[in-house]
Amino acid sequence: MTKGQHIAITVDGWTSCAMETYHSLTIHYIDRGMDMVALGLQCNLHEGNTTAAALADSIMERVTAAGLMPVDCTTDCEPSMVAAGRLLPFAHTGCMAHRLETITSNITASDGEH
Repeated sequence: MTKGQHIAITVDGWTSCAMETYHSLTIHYIDRGMDMVALGLQCNLHEGNTTAAALADSIMERVTAAGLMPVDCTTDCEPSMVAAGRLLPFAHTGCMAHRLETITSNITASDGEH
């Protein structure tokens, strides 16, 4: 379905109440009809540690297994994910929604009147 497509991916991670780490992989591309397509490809338990190198390796394993060649990977702005993004062989973009949340949280926290 994505063969020959220039795609972008989004990787998100979180820790469950049981302290298990999960990662999802979503692919995004524009089809021939100029419609944006987003496909949730995977949501897996992440075994091992969450260092930048381990996260980048995990992303590359999943991308390679799916036969994908992304042009960009968007992640949240958590420091280990940002560091992992820098290790990838394609562009990395931090999620704008996470950046805005961080900025507005810092403003609200520093302003005791709100």
